[in-house]
Order: sequence, then structure tokens, then C-alpha cells
Amino acid sequence: MARFIYFLMLISVMYGCKSNKPMFEKIIYHTSQCFGTCPVYHLEVKDNKEVRLFAQTVYKHPENMLYQEDFEKEGFFVGKASNAAYERLDSIVQNIGLDTLKFEDITCCDGIVYTVIVYYNGEKKVFKSMSPPEAASDLIATLDDICRDRGLKRADKDFVLETMTDR
Repeated sequence: MARFIYFLMLISVMYGCKSNKPMFEKIIYHTSQCFGTCPVYHLEVKDNKEVRLFAQTVYKHPENMLYQEDFEKEGFFVGKASNAAYERLDSIVQNIGLDTLKFEDITCCDGIVYTVIVYYNGEKKVFKSMSPPEAASDLIATLDDICRDRGLKRADKDFVLETMTDR
């Protein structure tokens, strides 16, 4: 009888520790061109912190609306997300409410269209809009920070990320 009670306690502890929060497997992020000096990024972040980035268009001093491309920051890059960036991204994904999050279907005009594809818990969710909800602002800011991470190294080979060719 004691073994049975011990077994029940062990199972309840194991299931009690299991989180219902999403654990992401991979996030794909794309930004589009805009009327101005918006960078165009194509990013993939995996759950092992691996990062692949194609910085298609990056401008020098975009705040001044100077249309000078920054060729040093453009191209294909690989590396690992910093611990801080990865932990921030993971926390956002766990708390943003992926199952209920909605992006309005606005893809017109002259602003950046943000596309976020999240693979989590065996599912895939695609979010795309020129006007993402306020709830997604930290997610987008964190993905932008990873895109601007100068710790990534130039890749030996070009690559294609999911939906990059469909844009």
C-alpha cells in the first residue's frame, strides 16, 4: 500500500510540474519593405538558440531618412541568440496567449508588414499584419533586436527561410 501511495505522489508531482504554457520549437519572422527606410529581415530562431538571418535591406541612419544601404549589415548571417534575448523571447511566447492572439488582416499601403510564424507544442500559427496588436509589440521588438545582433557571423552559404520566396 505504501508503494502505491508513493507511486501516486510521484505521478501527481510529475504532472503538477508540467506547464500548459507553449514551448516554441521555431519562430520565423519576416518584415517587408515600406515607403521609407525600413529594414527588411528574414529570421529563424530555433529552440536550441540557433539563429539564421537574411538581412535583405538595412539602411545607414534610417532615422534621418537617408537612403544609403548599409552593405556591411546586409546578407546571410548565422549564430546563436544571446541568453538574454532567448530567455526574453521564450518568456514572451509562453505568456502572449498564442492560442487567442490575432493579427488584423491588414497588408496594404506603405507600412511594414510583419509576419510571425510560431511552431509550438506540435502546432503552427501564422500571424501577418501591417498593424500587429499591442499585445505583440514586445515579441516584435525582441525579434527586431535579434535581427540587429552584431554577434551573428556572416554565413558561408545562402539559405531560404520558410515563406521567404512567397513574399
